[in-house]
Amino acid sequence: MPAKHRGFLPTTYHNTMSAKRVKTSAEERIFMFSSESVNEGHPDKLADQVACETCTKDNMVMVFGEITTAAKLDYDKIVKKIGFDSFVDDLSSAKRTEEQPGTDFRGKYTGAEQVILATLKSIKLKNGKDATSIYNRGECNLHINPSGKFIIGGPQGDAGLTGRKIIIDTYGGWGAHGGGAFSGKDPTKVDRSAAYACRWMAKSVVKSGLAKRACVQLSYAIGVAKPLSLFVETYGTEQGELTAAAITDLVKLYFDCRPGALARDLALRQPKYNVTAAYCHFGREPYAEGDLKFFSWEDAKDLSKYAGMKAADRWGIPFTLQAADIATEVEGKKAEILTKWVD
Repeated sequence: MPAKHRGFLPTTYHNTMSAKRVKTSAEERIFMFSSESVNEGHPDKLADQVACETCTKDNMVMVFGEITTAAKLDYDKIVKKIGFDSFVDDLSSAKRTEEQPGTDFRGKYTGAEQVILATLKSIKLKNGKDATSIYNRGECNLHINPSGKFIIGGPQGDAGLTGRKIIIDTYGGWGAHGGGAFSGKDPTKVDRSAAYACRWMAKSVVKSGLAKRACVQLSYAIGVAKPLSLFVETYGTEQGELTAAAITDLVKLYFDCRPGALARDLALRQPKYNVTAAYCHFGREPYAEGDLKFFSWEDAKDLSKYAGMKAADRWGIPFTLQAADIATEVEGKKAEILTKWVD
């Protein structure tokens, strides 16, 4: 769904006489950024809701992934819990005022437009307003099935396959993606668990006020528990006198990204993934049902005691006192860090 974003050109830095870099931003601009969005009835998303690689078309469902378990599973029963029980045309009242298939125009719609508006009203933005606040009917060309009536959905309308909707599963193309699908995989696989960990760490950094924006990257080798690399990009948005290097050190202090540790800390072995298989794995509210912890990676750690650090002046030389304190803390816990990270 296209949306307008208010953004800045890349940050530039200027050196002052004291050799301190001062961040300045380029001119603000407004631009359109588009992301694909599908719901749980899309055939690819139906396949994602089966906890194993799956493909489907018409009345056929093929579950072909690898599952290692001692449990006795009724695969037919599991699969039949997912999908459609009817093909009712819920948008049959959506009629164009002009019968011109494939033509772009700004016509009036009934039925479907009301569904769209109701959906926009249900979406709450960070500023507290609903999504209709960024929808201007006077400027927006609303295209509802512009090629003609489209009411046959699900596997009857198209084939479905696990792992083909990785962008809606994550950041809509705005954030970086590691490349691997989540659904259909054992949650302890780093394609999935490390992506959850990166979200957990990045959200903790931003929510704690250490930076306004963060992207965390991990890399692994099969057979090696410790991540081979950790990269924290804050895009020049570090707060106070914090540096990207200091924030990286804090991540090493407070997080353990070995696969076994992630499975433990995020309770990844619990049977809770059907709700993650549609409507995105990220940006959801964490909650619990009994012992089950859903979207645990959205429950950010509190690192706010490190936020808003100020520079101190020692002997006339600018010096980041708190960043130095972080370095001292890291050095004092070096042995602990090396149990979790390669350096």
